[in-house]
Amino acid sequence: MKNPFQNQNIAAIGDSITNGYNGYYDLTSGTYPEWLGKDLDAHVDNYGVNAASISDEITDHGDMGDQVNDNINFKKYDTAVVFYGTNDWRHSAHSLSQVIKALNQNLNIMKQKNSKMKIYAVLPLRRYDNGKCSDDVQGNGGYTMNQLCDALKRVYANQNIPCLDWRIEAPDLITDQNYKERFNDQHLHPTPATYKLMAKMIGQFMVKNV
Repeated sequence: MKNPFQNQNIAAIGDSITNGYNGYYDLTSGTYPEWLGKDLDAHVDNYGVNAASISDEITDHGDMGDQVNDNINFKKYDTAVVFYGTNDWRHSAHSLSQVIKALNQNLNIMKQKNSKMKIYAVLPLRRYDNGKCSDDVQGNGGYTMNQLCDALKRVYANQNIPCLDWRIEAPDLITDQNYKERFNDQHLHPTPATYKLMAKMIGQFMVKNV
């Protein structure tokens, strides 16, 4: 099968998982966008910002709304990959309805800025705060990680955006048994090997959902 992304310009937007933070410092190489570019033979620009959220509450310069409104020229890109959510669950006091409203607004702006750009979405990874899986734990906004993922997924479906749900596409990527090995900080941020594996899975998902 011909690679549909060869030589494309791709924008990867998201939080520290996109940026390539390993729990202690930013990686200078081996981020998922870097590996995605190699896997797809494409040019991928990394717009990940540590601590970024969908609902624009946490950072002063790099939440999704900042990136979409001010920091990225989407006219340059054929494709964008959106990968947010973990900081909304953990650090934001905004309600789930506020997060969903912000996501819809930001996606609509992206489409307005470049109606020809294909958008893909990636749901947040499960995480282990104090050794406890986040799936059914309420975050600061009063909703669980599973509830967040389900809500984000509905938004992406309504917006006709293919959405990679790790719970379905790769249920064994992060588990109770392997998270200490797969997360460099044994908590949230992947090891270089995990970033490489994630990029391969994201690329395969994109090709499958052209």
